[in-house]
Amino acid sequence: MAYGEAEEYPPLWPQGFHELSLTELEKACVSAFDLSTTRKDLMAALELVIEQLNAAGISGNIWLDGSFATEKINPKDIDFILVAESRVYDEGTEEQRVILDGLTDGDLWKPPLLCDTNAAYIDPPEVQGTSNVMDYWTNRFGLSLGDRTPKGIVVIKLGES
Repeated sequence: MAYGEAEEYPPLWPQGFHELSLTELEKACVSAFDLSTTRKDLMAALELVIEQLNAAGISGNIWLDGSFATEKINPKDIDFILVAESRVYDEGTEEQRVILDGLTDGDLWKPPLLCDTNAAYIDPPEVQGTSNVMDYWTNRFGLSLGDRTPKGIVVIKLGES
């Protein structure tokens, strides 16, 4: 491993999308790690973010990435994106846009909630350009950073958690 590279851990899910409830996620990523001193707090932070998104009526899916979705005993944060139709932002209320902007600029939750967040907005087919934002995120989250080994992407549907 070269200087500055983070150690990679085996993913908890095989390649593909894996839709889970928060209860199933907690069982796989927290309860299964008796020795972890960080996973319980990370799960609580994720639940708080999802609770705020749901309370604001924001629709979409959360895609999880990073060490929380691996065999690492003590991940330092949870990496995720909100995947939503562009109209969720474009036609959203001011409160919804503030929350959505907070996902991309990291300023929403003070102090920070141990979540590294972003948002990916999908345009309707009739206005999509030549680039596909979902290809980018599927590639980014579906392959390890080091050797580009395929891994699973956990999906949590908002409003159903």
